[in-house]
Amino acid sequence: MSLPVLITAYCRPKEFKHLIDDALGFASNLYLFLDNSSGKESTETQRDIYECGEIAKMVAEEYPNVFVSRTSKNLGCYKAVTCALDWFFQHEDAGLILEDDLVVGSEIGSLAENLLSIQRNNFRIGSISFYRNYMYDLQVETKGKFVLSPFFSSWGWATWSDRWRLFRHNLLETHWTLRYMKYINKGGLDGLRNWADVERRLSRNDLDSWAYRWMITHWLEEMDSLIVPYNLVENIGFNQRATHTKSGKSNVIATMRQINPTNLPVVKIHPRTKMEILRAVYGVNQISTLARKFTRKLIKSLYVNHDR
Repeated sequence: MSLPVLITAYCRPKEFKHLIDDALGFASNLYLFLDNSSGKESTETQRDIYECGEIAKMVAEEYPNVFVSRTSKNLGCYKAVTCALDWFFQHEDAGLILEDDLVVGSEIGSLAENLLSIQRNNFRIGSISFYRNYMYDLQVETKGKFVLSPFFSSWGWATWSDRWRLFRHNLLETHWTLRYMKYINKGGLDGLRNWADVERRLSRNDLDSWAYRWMITHWLEEMDSLIVPYNLVENIGFNQRATHTKSGKSNVIATMRQINPTNLPVVKIHPRTKMEILRAVYGVNQISTLARKFTRKLIKSLYVNHDR
């Protein structure tokens, strides 16, 4: 198997070790990136951060295809993960990215390798998401099929180095009319309000997130995330140590047959699923299609007149 894998970690030694053991079964090269302590954590958390480092060191000494990088200081979620991905893609052309609070299905390695090869030159796809929200299966048109979705999931995903190089650190560098048209398409006027607020919080460092930036990068680059037909990832990190997922619930890993990526059809996200995810996950209540089209047309006209 030829599948490079990156695992990012911070303070979950038990989960980190379990994920490493699983990844060693399918990773051609395994990269372990650890964010360091800020010195402000509890004594117990600092001990767990240290233990994660010892685990990574021990595994790297035992396996020649394991590589470790650790920050000299605490970078936080956004900076640590983007540094990890930059490091990973300095050495690899494509790969699977996992966080230390995930449990993965046994099929994820072979499927990730096949999909990265099959979709390599399909530049409409910016990433492959192995966590499947149950809402994709509420419509018969998308149930059990690959889905092209504007909603990227950071809970187990894969991409290519050329796609990652498109990552927008500063969303405000893109003309506001282009950004706002994308935001309106993701929820109408309420979507515009919501996503403009997200980008404002990102620019002020009030929201420590790389995943929002990466998802909006998909929109600005006209890319989708390919959602696998069945859920292959479970997030077990819902607790107070998490950066964002302090509460909530993950789908469980599906008990399923082997996925053949060449046989199953690829379909676009169902409009009802899009609206439901916007509402349930992002708190956006989408307005009517007619109003959305009118608003987009208005902003597009402003952009054209601005360039004259």
